[in-house]
Amino acid sequence: MRNAVISESTARRLYGSVDAAVGKPIRFNFIEYMVIGVVADVHKLSESSYSDIWLPYTVNKNYIDQNIGRDLEGCTGAYRCYILAREKKDFGRIRQEVASALARYNSASGKVEMSFLPPQTYIDRMFESVGEETREVFLKYILVILILLLVPGINLSGIAYSELRKRLPEIGIRKAFGATRRQVMWRMLRENLFLSLAWGVLGLLLSYLSIFLLSDWLLASNFGEPSLMTLSMFSPWIFGIAFLFCLLINLLSAGMPAWRAAGAEITTALNNEEL
Repeated sequence: MRNAVISESTARRLYGSVDAAVGKPIRFNFIEYMVIGVVADVHKLSESSYSDIWLPYTVNKNYIDQNIGRDLEGCTGAYRCYILAREKKDFGRIRQEVASALARYNSASGKVEMSFLPPQTYIDRMFESVGEETREVFLKYILVILILLLVPGINLSGIAYSELRKRLPEIGIRKAFGATRRQVMWRMLRENLFLSLAWGVLGLLLSYLSIFLLSDWLLASNFGEPSLMTLSMFSPWIFGIAFLFCLLINLLSAGMPAWRAAGAEITTALNNEEL
């Protein structure tokens, strides 16, 4: 069936609007197809699904040529199929259905026995070369990440303690005028929180600047020229989670020194003595 599904930008470029494209002919490689659907644009960084035109695999000339002179009972070469599951619990059902269909085919086949890699989730395929269970790999990665975050957290705690040592006379004066330990600590944490927010926003802006200047290296794809990151690719959830995690590390690294400094005796603080 010489049908085609095209992207929205292709529909607008060729037919003026999305609605006008469906049912119209489109000529591709000197062959005419009928447009039966229009889908949202896929970004070039999504290399497994990016395209402007999608065609049935049966119109691929290689699909026929590979079987000429070979008794393969309709089988052909390297193809990859992607299935979008509605829910995570459907993964097991999909694997069972594929295994059942494969068994039925091989039992009815005469000369050909088909075999292929079992269906994998995207995460499984990322770690397939590791040779371990995905859950075990994740646990190892989480452990390594926690260790890597713990080391800078300890360093930040030492830096925060050194900075607070310099402010002990100020803390002593505030406590001498009646400030409580909680008030002193909240003031120091509030200053730290403001600096974290300011540097977080600056980090986001620098990230966009880096992507713009280093797109040839960071965003190179298999489809020619590199693709610049668009605002539609920005995930507020991912940024928010990463930013909250940084705030948590910052709070833990600065909270303990702040609590210790805020609890110093007035005379100890004024004399800038060791806590």
